Amino acid sequence: AALLEVDAGPMGGFSNSAYDEILGLAPLNLASTVAIAFGYRDPSDPYVTTPKFRRTADDAILYI
Repeated sequence: AALLEVDAGPMGGFSNSAYDEILGLAPLNLASTVAIAFGYRDPSDPYVTTPKFRRTADDAILYI
């Protein structure tokens, strides 16, 4: 998404069972586990020009 300059963010509190039913996932032996919203930020958003940062993989991933 970032390479295409599209914003993306996880959506909390979605109904897995409703998504699974709407998308017809059960017959495919699949289930939804996460929902992500994609879109373009409104240019009038005051945070659009705020510098962004990314965590390193070592800061975000715990290998066990």
